[in-house]
Formats: sequence, C-alpha cells, structure tokens
Amino acid sequence: MKIKFLYLVVHFITAIFFFVNSSFSLDIVATYDTPGYAYNISELYQDKDYVLADSIGVVIFNENGLGPRVNTAGCAYEPRIIFPPQWYDPVLIVADGDNGLSVFLSDTGSAWVDSFVLDVGGKATCIEKFDNKYIFVGTDKGLVAFDFSDPQNYKHIFSDTLWCKNVEDIVIGDDFAYVLAGFGYILVKVNIKNMNNVKIEHIVEVSGDTSGVDTPIVDISGVDILNDTAYIAKNCVFSIYSTLIDSNDVVIDSLGVKFVYKRHFVDILLHYHAEDIKIFDHYAYISMSKSVAGTFNGVMVYDISNRTNPVLVDSCITPGKANGLFVNKDYVFLADGDAGVVVLGNSVPISNESIQPSDLQEIRQAGLLKIAPNKTSLHIVYTVRNSCNVTLNIVSPKGKVIRKLFGEMKDIGKFSCTWDFRDNRGNIVPAGIYYINLRMNGLCITRSFVKLK
Repeated sequence: MKIKFLYLVVHFITAIFFFVNSSFSLDIVATYDTPGYAYNISELYQDKDYVLADSIGVVIFNENGLGPRVNTAGCAYEPRIIFPPQWYDPVLIVADGDNGLSVFLSDTGSAWVDSFVLDVGGKATCIEKFDNKYIFVGTDKGLVAFDFSDPQNYKHIFSDTLWCKNVEDIVIGDDFAYVLAGFGYILVKVNIKNMNNVKIEHIVEVSGDTSGVDTPIVDISGVDILNDTAYIAKNCVFSIYSTLIDSNDVVIDSLGVKFVYKRHFVDILLHYHAEDIKIFDHYAYISMSKSVAGTFNGVMVYDISNRTNPVLVDSCITPGKANGLFVNKDYVFLADGDAGVVVLGNSVPISNESIQPSDLQEIRQAGLLKIAPNKTSLHIVYTVRNSCNVTLNIVSPKGKVIRKLFGEMKDIGKFSCTWDFRDNRGNIVPAGIYYINLRMNGLCITRSFVKLK
C-alpha cells in the first residue's frame, strides 16, 4: 500500500512539473458539432483534409470547418482513403460495423457516390491501408485483407479467424501489419512483404486489463509503431513492447506460430481509460476517458525519447468522450464522441540544442493557461506560481478588450473560471477568433480560440 501511495505521489508531482515546464501547449482551437457520435479520424489528402467516422456515416473536414457528408448503412467506426493505381478517383472505405465495409468509388467534390457494401464475415470496427491498394479489416471474428487495385473487381487475399479475433486496432510498419487482438490481450505481427503470401510472424502477449473488465469491441484501444517498438494504450495501461524476438523468449505452438511472452520495456498505470494512441516525432498522444477514480476526457502526451521511461509532458481536457486521434505537426484532430470533432493546436517542442535564451520565458509559461470550450461557454484553467495581481481578459483580433473577466490578487494555486461568450455589455459575441489573455507577475500569456457560431 505504501509503495502504491508513493508511486501515485511521484506520478502526480511529475505530471505537475511537466505541465509547468514543458514547451508543449495543447490548446483547443476549434470544435465542430456532428449529428452522429464521433468514433475515429483519418487523413484524406496530406495536411489538407480529413475524414471523420461517426455513428451515422462519414464527413470530410479540415481546420476551417466541416465539408461533404455521406451516410452509411450502419455505424461507421473507422475510415480510410486509398488511391488505387487502376482507378480514376480516390476511394473511400469505411469499417461499417455489422454491415462490413462500405465502399464509395467516386468523389464528385460535393458528395461520395457509386457505393456498395462488402461482407467481411463479422463486425468491422477498424481498418488500415497498405500501398494505396490493400485494405486490412479487423472484426470480432478475425482479420481479413483485400486487394482494391481495381475497386470494382476487388480480391480477397487473406483471412485469419484463429488468432486475430476481436480486433481492436491495426497499424502498418515497414513490411508488417501489427494487429491488437483478443480484446487487446495479444499483439499479432503479420508479415506482408509478399501480399500473395501473407502470414503470421509471431504473437506477443500484452499486459492485461487492470480494471478487471474486458474492453468492449466498440472501444478503440490502440497500438502504434515506431522503429522496432510497439506502443499500446489499453484500458488503464500504457505499455511499450519490443516487436523483435529473442529465441530465449519464444514458444512454438503446434501450428508453428511463435509466441513471445512479456517482451516489453515498461507498463504505466494511466488511471484513465485509454481509447487510442498515435506516435508523432518522439511523442505518444493518448486519448482517454472515464477514470477508475474520477473522470478525465481528453488527450495526454508522453515524451518517449527513452522508451523505458516515458515522461508525461502535457494534457488537454475536451468536452466529449475522447476516441480516435489523428496527429500532424500543426494539429491534433480528435473524434470526441457527442462533441463531434475537436481540433487542438499542436505545439511540438524543439530540441534542447535549439533553445535560445529568448525562448526560455515562453517555455516556462507553457501549461500555466489552459482552455476547454463547450457549446455555451469556455472553461479556463490557470496556475499562479507566486501571490500577485492577476488579470484575465478576452481580446479581439484587433487588440480590443471585449470582456474583462477579472483583475485581482491571487494566492499560489490552480484556479478556473468560465467565459459565457458575452462581451462587457452582456451581448453574445459573434463567431470568430478570440484571444484569452492572462497577465500576472510580469508575464503575458495568450491562448487563441475559434468560436464557430
């Protein structure tokens, strides 16, 4: 009990230290309401447009807003776009739950048309693409792969219903597909060097669920790959495993499949329910919701430069239930359940060698001011390091203070307040960009926010 208590204290102190000292700054810059429950996000065109899958279909969007929508026959869990060599248009393929795959062959610019539904022998909850023409589908019954070189004459090329049941996530790395299966209890490494001879390479046993409850198949416990390492976020555990094998760790079963037991570097107790994970640069972005002892909906970021000692560097609370993620150098796009799409500004820290003295003040300020919007207000959280006079204003792009929230002495601590989207006269402000300006102890810290309507 004492050891567990000390662990929690150290974890808490570490989190606070890095929230204050990290050069990360995850801030919500936009939210887009969608009629369905948001599950997952995929890239459409590189650094341009993205696709959200929700409970009624898919919608195209970017950082500027929502675009065309198409409804699917069932509940859309995950989308992918491919550009087959023998086809004239991008092809949209959606893991469509009990309906299998929904395939849309033509993009007219305002809508996706020419669709058909493909039975995959189970409930399709996740998919991944390879070489712009192959699609791997994860279902409750197993793993299936198709060749979509000619989408109208697709070919079934692989299936496994023995090891890859109850698939939760699929990721492609080099010449292998990594399949998180068995409700997230095993990681299956599939050799795809020759797509005419796809075969299971080996299986890694994954840490069990610390909550004592299996993860339902509709949850998006995730895996991502960097070099020869698998990063897995499942339920309340963030685990890091080697994808390489050592003959001393391997057991060969009767079918010739190699089992690797507990070949991993570290397990970190998250205290929150992990839904998805994406690796960008040397950081792991984990979406989380509902806690064993409390609630947290949002994104946490770990520095994984040292894979045996990941360090928590930032977090951001979001208004809905955080599900699937997509990350690039500028933004984190989050499928946020009932809240739709949440767009977070992604400030990737620069290396220590590049830090100049003039940058240090900005780096020390990171984490002192955080914002979390919802439909009717903006929740603001700020930290005061020294007792001082603190002012918090809402500022227009022209630099005019449109709402003074307060100006008063504050003791050391963490505080919060709410902006109800009204100006100093009590009027609701129009849609647009606004700046949350915090001044204290000689510091001036600003966060941007986009009000959509």
